[in-house]
Amino acid sequence: MVSALLSLCRKRVFIVNLAAGLSGISVESVAKHMQVSESNPMDGLEGRSSLLMNLGLALKKSPELFGEEARPGNMLGASTF
Repeated sequence: MVSALLSLCRKRVFIVNLAAGLSGISVESVAKHMQVSESNPMDGLEGRSSLLMNLGLALKKSPELFGEEARPGNMLGASTF
């Protein structure tokens, strides 16, 4: 069984579809899903986890850019290059 870390839709676990999936993660859940252990450490785990959580919060705060669902994929449509 596949576990969804960044998606709240259990039927579509490979799609990061909601900001809540990002903002609701924890350092522990990222470590679990990235298989972090003493023999397999990950530098910057806390910072990386914090970055993902803050991205989720930023998506929620800007529905005019990212839609009511606050989908991270909408970031591409909102950006100007």
